[in-house]
Amino acid sequence: MKYLNFFALGGQDENGKDAYIFENENTIIMINAGNKIPIKNDYGIDSHIAEFEYINNNKKFQGIFITHAQDEAFAALPYLLMESPNKNIYGSAFTINLVANRLNKYNIKKNSYKLIIVKENDEVQFNNLTVIPYEVLSSMPGSLGYKVTDNENTYFFVANNTEGNIPNLPKVSYKELSKKIGNIDVLVADTSKALERGKASEKHDVSFYLDEKLKNNIESNERLIVAVYDEDMSTILEVMRVAKRHNKPVVIYGSAFDFAYKTYKKVFKYENIADIMDFKEMNNSNNSIILVTSTWSRLFQRIVRIARGNDVFLKLKKNDHLLMVCPPKNGREVEYSESLDDVAKVTGNIYELLMDKHSPLTSTRDDITEMVKQFKPKYFIPISTLYRNMMLARDEVAKNTNIEQKNIVNLINGQVFKLSNKLEVSRKTFVKPVNDVIIDGHGIGDISKEVIREREILGQGGLITINIILDNEFKKAIKKPHIQLVGVTTKEDLKETQELISSWVYKILDDPEFKTNYEKQNKIRRKIQRLIERKFNRKPLVITTFFLIYNKKNDRLKSNIKNKRRSNAK
Repeated sequence: MKYLNFFALGGQDENGKDAYIFENENTIIMINAGNKIPIKNDYGIDSHIAEFEYINNNKKFQGIFITHAQDEAFAALPYLLMESPNKNIYGSAFTINLVANRLNKYNIKKNSYKLIIVKENDEVQFNNLTVIPYEVLSSMPGSLGYKVTDNENTYFFVANNTEGNIPNLPKVSYKELSKKIGNIDVLVADTSKALERGKASEKHDVSFYLDEKLKNNIESNERLIVAVYDEDMSTILEVMRVAKRHNKPVVIYGSAFDFAYKTYKKVFKYENIADIMDFKEMNNSNNSIILVTSTWSRLFQRIVRIARGNDVFLKLKKNDHLLMVCPPKNGREVEYSESLDDVAKVTGNIYELLMDKHSPLTSTRDDITEMVKQFKPKYFIPISTLYRNMMLARDEVAKNTNIEQKNIVNLINGQVFKLSNKLEVSRKTFVKPVNDVIIDGHGIGDISKEVIREREILGQGGLITINIILDNEFKKAIKKPHIQLVGVTTKEDLKETQELISSWVYKILDDPEFKTNYEKQNKIRRKIQRLIERKFNRKPLVITTFFLIYNKKNDRLKSNIKNKRRSNAK
């Protein structure tokens, strides 16, 4: 009996780290190999990627298909190739160019992988498994969805996407796309924006807002600085078109987008949609639009650096105008607010386009419902998001389409959806491993949870170690305590703080209230922690260690006394 399984190594019940597997009797392919940026506590951790052990040494594995050129879809490729080379990577011409650029930055040997460009309707054949790409509309040009079929079981996989008509991007309607693809058994689709109402493409246009500001608020000799994520390329291109209309030169300040824009022009043969100025000259221009771009994890740090005058190339001026077209991701709201506060100390000309006014080209709740209506799948699998968003998408689709709720499948990482040619479905099987792999710099998995915990401690309050050598007989310190402080105080205050801690250690050791070493250790730890918290507003981890020294002379004296007592007793 033929079967075609689907499961995730990463991307389910989380934002990012996408890695999805299709497998039948003799073939395995993977769609996307992305990363996940820590949101709350990174402590030096760059990112997380999926555990790829399942495919690394599997003879059935045939290749990796990339849907779009964003980190969530392809940023784990360098690490995958470091551990397991000789992989075939498929994608559109635009995506493959960006993949090649990323791999070059990591010095991945070119003979350890093969990049293969695919176009709409190309058939990529592996044994009895066929993969066919289709153009979709998303925030990045060259985005693709993939039809995966063995001629009896058929899936359509689509990540970051929507429908609509956006200049210089493919015009897509789910109705027409479903006609191209034909009948499918399973629709696998991104539901990361399931909380949002309205069509994504209808909330994407920023040109009307920019036109209004450039006509009525911004003088001809004033600069407009636009902060935008470099993965929101469709918005950046729109800003550039508006700049052309208003005869304003554009400065691209962000190396990743600069390369993406040059690739875009080369691949799609578009003429310049704006006059581009060298970013090194932007401080000399009083009539330009400056695009400040970066990843969503670093953009606000860049804005803070500029606002505080610490940036090498861009200096914020009093008459500059700042437009924020970068609604903060979950967990980045504080960074977003702090960056605006810093900007406000230099200029009050700040405008914001948050989610209610601007949306990236990713399917919203209404888009998801329309997609299911048009494709009419037997099963629907939400992907690439937190579990609550998958549940919301499930309820919305069941309510507004003809698909039954039992046929809407919410999978967690490692859980297998098994589809046979008789439409027999199993959801009970799990594969292993489906763990996170931690990336620290260019290192792969060389940092443990214990190390992260240590960094967390240092980041929150620092560390104090107190080592005391005690005479076991008299419970007195033989030497001055050895005290080390890490991440607690400045060099100027170090000696004074060590003396203060030392004085309290002596007091507690001499206090007859505490009988045992255990009581003394606990009292020292609690006392020093409160002391530092009051003095430096930090709550460090305090580790107190006693080294007990036994005096042999005292032991011999005790032994003689005991022997005399025994003799007298006899």
